[in-house]
Amino acid sequence: KARQAEGRRLTEAMEKSVRFFTEHFRDDPRVESGWGHAYFCSDCGSFLRFDPEDAHRHQCPHCGKIMEGATYDGAWVYLYRYDAVMSALSAAVLYRLTEEEKYLAHFRRIVGFYGENWYRFCEHGRHTWPSGNGKITPQALNEAIFLVRICTGLAILKDRLPPLFMEQMREWLLVPCAYFLDVQKRRIHNIPCWINAAVGAAGLLSGQEDLIQR
Repeated sequence: KARQAEGRRLTEAMEKSVRFFTEHFRDDPRVESGWGHAYFCSDCGSFLRFDPEDAHRHQCPHCGKIMEGATYDGAWVYLYRYDAVMSALSAAVLYRLTEEEKYLAHFRRIVGFYGENWYRFCEHGRHTWPSGNGKITPQALNEAIFLVRICTGLAILKDRLPPLFMEQMREWLLVPCAYFLDVQKRRIHNIPCWINAAVGAAGLLSGQEDLIQR
């Protein structure tokens, strides 16, 4: 019973995420993301309250201070994009549980947007080891995690997605993003571990043996 109750809470949370991004998703590849570790109150150090509907006012839940400016806006963009892709992964799971087409449509919309526009996102980041650069996200670590989430959703749904969509995601996102990340591996470290996971997952889904062997 405890597991059943926990399962209901989990699916309700996933449904809430999918519902929000179904109704409100918007993004622009011209907007660069920022460092997630910057999303903290300058006075008390608390993690700021993330409001996906307010990109410019970031309130501390502890002391109430409002943080504003490009540093916080950029971090908000990163958090928004991560939540958006997690809503797509939630939709993949919910589709398998319910077979409701709205979840498949939501997954295709979110993943399709980032796949179709990946090349339009500008490379940005700190340009130095160990963090590296991202395109959708602010560093190689985040970009690798983002790609792993997408690959997981594609693996869950690959026999339900149109072959053309799968081919487009391979060509537009999986393969170029994997190569983009792979050259940023430099030593044994947390970040290259995530890059290896992303490159391997993209290789398995795209059928590219050279990516699998990297």
